[in-house]
Amino acid sequence: MKKLTAIMLTLALLITLTSCDKIAEPTLGEPTLDKPTLGEPTFGEPTPEPPEPKWLSPVIAVESSANTLSLYEGELALDGLSSDVLIENGALKATLRVAYGGDTYYTARVGAFVYSFFDYERPVRLPVYSDEVLVLWQNPDGQWFNLMQTPIGHSPDTLGEPNFFLLNAQTVAQLSELEVFIVPTVAPARNSHYDRSGYVLMFAVELPDERRHFHGREMIAAASVALAMEGQGD
Repeated sequence: MKKLTAIMLTLALLITLTSCDKIAEPTLGEPTLDKPTLGEPTFGEPTPEPPEPKWLSPVIAVESSANTLSLYEGELALDGLSSDVLIENGALKATLRVAYGGDTYYTARVGAFVYSFFDYERPVRLPVYSDEVLVLWQNPDGQWFNLMQTPIGHSPDTLGEPNFFLLNAQTVAQLSELEVFIVPTVAPARNSHYDRSGYVLMFAVELPDERRHFHGREMIAAASVALAMEGQGD
């Protein structure tokens, strides 16, 4: 009888110990109270703003109302000239835009450079005082200037200080959208035969040398458009 009682007590102790070793653990993937589940939104933290774009240099763009030119048929006395008269006599209107939002400033000019081309050969730059093509722009006072010879920034009349335009994030608004009129007076010509000719108009933000002289060889931004003479191919 004593042996039977001892055996039963031993079995009871073993059952108790085994039960203590088998405490249930949380199943895999079951959320706990002290850790949020994946993807749960948090509150009180603002969404970070995207960084502002860093402006490295000004940007210039040109858009023309057509891709061909015709010779100008009227007189070109700049006194009393109007944009309507220019268009009626064959001038081509283009829009020039300059943008800049950087922290620095530039002593610059904005001018036009004209090249003639034939077929697929490399364009040849015209002299500054050539009268084959005029690129006219009108200041807020109604005065007309040829951007080839008198760039923006040349004088106070052309929105500049003496000899330059002070370009920064504020003053660039004066150049955000300018109307220019391209006036060809002579068609490109050469002795040999060619099927297609025209002019390339390049507009540029030009920088000076160390003495603030402008030579047309250092340009921080530029845009161009090629315009064929009417009736000489596509």
